[in-house]
Amino acid sequence: MAKCPPCFTGLACKTRYNFLALAWAPSMSADIIHTVDDSEKSKLSTVYVTVVTVIVIISIINNLMTLETAFCRKIRITPCGLYLIFNCICCLISIILVEILVVLMLFDHNLFFCKYLTVIAKPLFGHLSLWISSFIAVERVLIECFNFSLFGTRNYSVIATVLLFILMSLSNIHKIYFRQLLTDPIIPTSTMCTFLYSNNWKTFDKIMNHLHLIVPCLIHLLSTSFVLQSIVRQKVYLACASSHQFWPTYRKQLFNHKDFLIPPILIILCTIPHVLYIDIKMNDCVQARMKHFIRAHIALELLFYLPHTFTFFIYVYPAPVYRQEFYSTNIGRAWKYFTFQQEK
Repeated sequence: MAKCPPCFTGLACKTRYNFLALAWAPSMSADIIHTVDDSEKSKLSTVYVTVVTVIVIISIINNLMTLETAFCRKIRITPCGLYLIFNCICCLISIILVEILVVLMLFDHNLFFCKYLTVIAKPLFGHLSLWISSFIAVERVLIECFNFSLFGTRNYSVIATVLLFILMSLSNIHKIYFRQLLTDPIIPTSTMCTFLYSNNWKTFDKIMNHLHLIVPCLIHLLSTSFVLQSIVRQKVYLACASSHQFWPTYRKQLFNHKDFLIPPILIILCTIPHVLYIDIKMNDCVQARMKHFIRAHIALELLFYLPHTFTFFIYVYPAPVYRQEFYSTNIGRAWKYFTFQQEK
């Protein structure tokens, strides 16, 4: 009777060989390596590379369109405009590194890629983008609910982003030291890019991950609550002459403020599912043969990157002011021309 490796039943699995501890690219690589059938391996490789490549192309197009809009003078002189520029840069760096990792780690498990690129891709620039998006939400709340100036000083936006980058780097530097290429417990000729933590460092890492994922989502949630309250107090009650007009007026105001509501709601919906999934399943020690759990992990990681991918449709297109500035750019004029031609 075959005996499973002891790491699958003890503490070693939870600290070293739990496949949910793998980053997005190493998870795909592990899924392919542990697929027995060669034709299925080939199909999986094609699917993963194709999906990630499509996402990267869409992300590059979206972020470049957003950047061109954000660099328009009317937008770049605002704190929100600066945050949007920084956010797009982080999204581009993160998503391009993911593409490099997926392509390279499917064919070559290199210690440099494992240690550095996997940390820079999501824990650093991916989470940095999440924090900056929460700063945009706060800035918009200050303008909408507390009558702050739209054209406030930009200095604190730059200072806040630089400080955030430094803090994010310091809080993730341990990942570079502890991330290792370990021999696969089932396929000794292969390796897996995972963490080699002691219990104390594992606890610290878990706290940092939750801090960088949950706190920005809480900020987004609070920002959404403030905007909704502002809509009810300042817009709906003033506009309603009778009670039966409340809901039609409320829906109209929600639509008018969609540029405030779409980013935080979408970011929360794309971030929290993976956090909950990891928290629920991490202690179960997910093994390589548990394909459905690994692929759910990969799918939820993909969900996390959707706000990085569709920045134009999250931040620019729903906002009338941003959309008008976009139409004044070269890309915007071409967009308008082809849209008009199709409508004719």
